[in-house]
Amino acid sequence: MAQVSSYNVANRSGALVRSDINDIYSAIKTCNSGPNDPASPEQFMLFGDNTTGDLNLKIHDGSNFRIIGKVTEDNLGLLPRAGGTMTGVLVVSAGSSSAAGLTLGDSSTGLYRQGTNQLNITVSGTRKIDIDSNGLQVRGQADVRFADSDSSHYVALQAPSSVSSSITLTLPSTIVADSFLKTDGSGNLSFGTPDSVPTGCVFCRAIGTVPAGYLECNGAAVSRSTYSVLFGIIQTQYGGGNGSTTFNLPDLRGEFIRGWASNGSVDSGRQIGSSQGSDNLSHNHTISSSVNDSGHSHTIGLAVRSNYAEPRNFGVGRDGNANNSDSTSTQSTGITVSSSAANSGGSEARPRNVAMMYIIKI
Repeated sequence: MAQVSSYNVANRSGALVRSDINDIYSAIKTCNSGPNDPASPEQFMLFGDNTTGDLNLKIHDGSNFRIIGKVTEDNLGLLPRAGGTMTGVLVVSAGSSSAAGLTLGDSSTGLYRQGTNQLNITVSGTRKIDIDSNGLQVRGQADVRFADSDSSHYVALQAPSSVSSSITLTLPSTIVADSFLKTDGSGNLSFGTPDSVPTGCVFCRAIGTVPAGYLECNGAAVSRSTYSVLFGIIQTQYGGGNGSTTFNLPDLRGEFIRGWASNGSVDSGRQIGSSQGSDNLSHNHTISSSVNDSGHSHTIGLAVRSNYAEPRNFGVGRDGNANNSDSTSTQSTGITVSSSAANSGGSEARPRNVAMMYIIKI
């Protein structure tokens, strides 16, 4: 039928009045339809827009018709109470941590919006998770847990109780077998292998074979181009090779390594890589001597004069017998002292040691 624009019956001839009344009845029976809202509608009057397919309802607030659904879709395009798939936008209130905008079982657990462009999750009225343009933040030192197959145990990641500034760890883009994660000090993680040590590092090896990625510290002249990374680090510090295409490795055969005193008081003033000859600390030796005297005797001579009235003297001769001869006998004796200091040791000064091979990372 044609749209009834007015439900008022005009004062016309009988046939026209009858036609108007029949049209009004038809509109009431079929839900009036047309491209425009009808004039002078009644409250809670239904009207179908045959252009858009909207079913409209005139409500009591005096405004125009309100759309209540699409007549071109099942259930007027509305989501049944039993659930279904929505094709449009669902808008809920912002809510708060204590009264979520979208609740899940109770008003204090669900989703809400703390601020602009932010989604928050509250659990028992406590703000637990923030999602915004920066990503996802687990609040209050809560765990991020990865459960095992039956969820009986888990592995958890947790922030420290306090950090002085925010830290971001960026994962590497590829995986390296038999490796470990390491950081560059700025939060960028990468995979390193047990052999990924800085070029130029020196190690002891317990056997006499050189592993891949290393050279023996034997003073050899090696190619500057083949070992360009190592040459870029040590340059000609241990020898310039042929002066153009080679350079020398450190020669640590038979040598002891001494810690470089970059700013220490012991062995100071040296350049790294410099060598020292052998030396002993200045010191004194104590020498003891012994004196051995097996005994000795002295001879005394006496003069006897028979022609004078003098007291008579008797002398004891060299042989120990008394005599009255006018003779004198003497004998001298001496003491000899000898001292000596014996040397001991080998051809060099060294501590106890074990021979191993020094190698350098290339």
